[in-house]
Amino acid sequence: MTVIRGADIKIELFYSSSWHDITCDTTSASWSWGAPEALGPLTECEGGTLRVSLYDPNRVYDPDNPSSPLLGVLKVGLGFRVTVDAAPAWTGVLQTWGWDRGSKIADLNGMDPIGQLSMRMVPKGSDIYQGSQITTAQQAQLILDLVEWSAGKRYFPQGTTGVLRGNDWIEGSALDILGRMRFAELGRLYPMRDGRIGWHARVGPTPPA
Repeated sequence: MTVIRGADIKIELFYSSSWHDITCDTTSASWSWGAPEALGPLTECEGGTLRVSLYDPNRVYDPDNPSSPLLGVLKVGLGFRVTVDAAPAWTGVLQTWGWDRGSKIADLNGMDPIGQLSMRMVPKGSDIYQGSQITTAQQAQLILDLVEWSAGKRYFPQGTTGVLRGNDWIEGSALDILGRMRFAELGRLYPMRDGRIGWHARVGPTPPA
């Protein structure tokens, strides 16, 4: 397990409309962030991950167990998080899971917002410029809209930054397109530990992690 001495660590899955604590069944856990600091440009990030191993003698997390109470409940995209002393340490979604018959251990793997954005494709032919006066913050919001990234999972402070010009039509993953914004040097996006995507303007106070 990722060791934080003297800390209260909680690991939870979100299903059936609420968070469920799975810490007691956990035998090991480790997590990483693609961008450890808010100032890191998105194009140089890799997706962060969470790996949790659970002792599961009753095969609750076994996808091949027809009697599992979680059959049909566990699915890709469920909320998955770690808190340390009640503060967010890692927030993302469930990506894969499996169960080992020999050890009776279930392994759950999650990905952070960076990984999620890399899998969301902006519809081909989308116009993200909409005239020469769109700002980078507005453009980033539009891209997130196009891939249906909910407003509650964004942190964009009030105000705008400078103008970004470019081609009228784009295609690719949201991560690829958002990453190109660093070349304008007008602002950057970064993953936050509570699962939101944050916006950091070129000038201004250091944003929260």
